[in-house]
Amino acid sequence: MRETIYEWMKNLAVFYLFFTAVMNFLPDGRYHRYVRHFLGLLLILLLITPALRFFRLADVMTQNYVENSMREELREKAWDLESSQEEYLFESYERELEEQVRSLLVEMEAYPKIVKVTLSRGEEVEIQNISVTVRPICSQEKREEASNELERIYELPEERIRIFTG
Repeated sequence: MRETIYEWMKNLAVFYLFFTAVMNFLPDGRYHRYVRHFLGLLLILLLITPALRFFRLADVMTQNYVENSMREELREKAWDLESSQEEYLFESYERELEEQVRSLLVEMEAYPKIVKVTLSRGEEVEIQNISVTVRPICSQEKREEASNELERIYELPEERIRIFTG
């Protein structure tokens, strides 16, 4: 018991020296109030440490801290998982639309080389634009016919559908 009291008094003396040093090293009075407040909270914690040990509350506080930090970490991981799932769904939806456009153009003999569908990612998911690169053997008539068909099926204005030769 005597050692505990001596250790507690030693900690208070070291804290007081630390407190004095920190307050003297601050350049001006702007931050004195904030530093004094924070160090005051640390002093309160140092003063109640023996009571916490006596009633074994230090273990309870440590356990609560660990549980809360684990809960917070799980929340962050769940948030990351939700956002990655949402990203995966957007990418899957874009790929599916690209395959639909590709198969439609193959049926129309427009010879698609590259198909890129871009979705807007707001509250409502909609097709922002469709960009298609067709092979050079595709005629201008076929490109216009394909553009008109894509406009009709996906209900997009003409400006959002681009068909290139490449």
